[in-house]
Amino acid sequence: MPLTLPAHIQALDVILDGLQTNPDAGFKHPVFESLSIHDQGLVRAEITRLQAPCNTVIDMRAVAPNACQPYGFGQLIHLLTPLGIERFESENHRYGRYSVGVFEALQQLQYEMTAGKADATQTHSFVSPTLQFFNYPQRSSERMHFSINVLLYTAVETKHHLKTVDLSIMGLQVKANKNVDVKLGDNVIIVFDGLANEYSTIANTTIEYDVVRVVEHSDELRIFLHRAQAHNEPQVTEFIANFIRGNKYRYKINLENTINAVENKVCEQYFTPRFPSLPVYISHQVDKAHPQSGALQPKFAMSNSGNANILSYWQDEQHQQRIGNLVSQSRIEELISKNSDQREIFVYAFNHVKNNKVYFYSASQSELEALPGTKNILLSYGAHKASWRVFKLQLSHMSPTQAYTPLSIPNEGHKDAKTENMPPSARLMKHLIDLRYIVLVS
Repeated sequence: MPLTLPAHIQALDVILDGLQTNPDAGFKHPVFESLSIHDQGLVRAEITRLQAPCNTVIDMRAVAPNACQPYGFGQLIHLLTPLGIERFESENHRYGRYSVGVFEALQQLQYEMTAGKADATQTHSFVSPTLQFFNYPQRSSERMHFSINVLLYTAVETKHHLKTVDLSIMGLQVKANKNVDVKLGDNVIIVFDGLANEYSTIANTTIEYDVVRVVEHSDELRIFLHRAQAHNEPQVTEFIANFIRGNKYRYKINLENTINAVENKVCEQYFTPRFPSLPVYISHQVDKAHPQSGALQPKFAMSNSGNANILSYWQDEQHQQRIGNLVSQSRIEELISKNSDQREIFVYAFNHVKNNKVYFYSASQSELEALPGTKNILLSYGAHKASWRVFKLQLSHMSPTQAYTPLSIPNEGHKDAKTENMPPSARLMKHLIDLRYIVLVS
């Protein structure tokens, strides 16, 4: 019967099938022994590769987003379809552990599902949501869910009957039909006619608002308004503050920004201890005699378990930190001189130990180009050293004021909020005041 696969691939399958029961039998199988010495070597090398342990998480949501479920194995949690779990378990039994072979078998299954060769649900692309760290929407006052009829007058005195969504001292959100002609920056008049029965004074007061945001939903508009003349309307400010204070337990406070802040903070606290790159904070010591110049030098670094190897690489024989050799003033100036979207350089580095002393050598691409005679020597010699590394440096601006991140809730929202919303102490800011840049080392 003719073989449907090349002989060495069939031999590979024969050996793998008996790997857990009788690993030596496969190498004595006629299919394997009939191979040439070269093909036998290929089969042995491929088996070694496929048996290597694997720590990569398998995520099948890209091919079946609605059919995946968490599947824990060892310290990893994969996201697999029922068919994927079945294939994983059979391949894991075949190899005896989660190995490269198991991972590649699941990759092949995903290809078959995408091509329609396996039983799978309709495929969809999965786009991971993007989070911007330290993006905490902050409010200066509480915002209360509150639905009531209001009148909105535009600049051309067109009147619209709308309903509110929520209310704060300085702002108001209303929902409207799509035929309401308002746009960003418009100045409008609001009358709370829905309060006429209980609060006739405020119901007869016209309040100016600016349109700061318009969001289009499927069948309506959400219009976000900000009070334009709050400083001239103390009686309105006092009424709204007292109204919210007296009714917030009945109508509930809008916590949308707080929920977003909590989600953001959870992701930050998971990611920050595992961040593989090393942020190095650069201070700019201004020379009073020459204000346009000054010393640029590393001052702080944010170390964690994921990037500690970078700092340990730049420790000398006395365990002193020498990362300043990598992030030098000349390289910082080179990064600053580049366009804002191209501020990155690559630095080649190695070290040499002699007489129990560690000597560090490093050069950026531009530094090597300036010394063409040295370039080939350094690269050829350094590349053969066990300490050979290639670092990527990326620069971005920063400001000491970024150290102040108040809570998402206003001072009156919680008994501890006022304390937590205090800016950093002068003692701390004294150490941060001269920070101007962050160099990310990867």
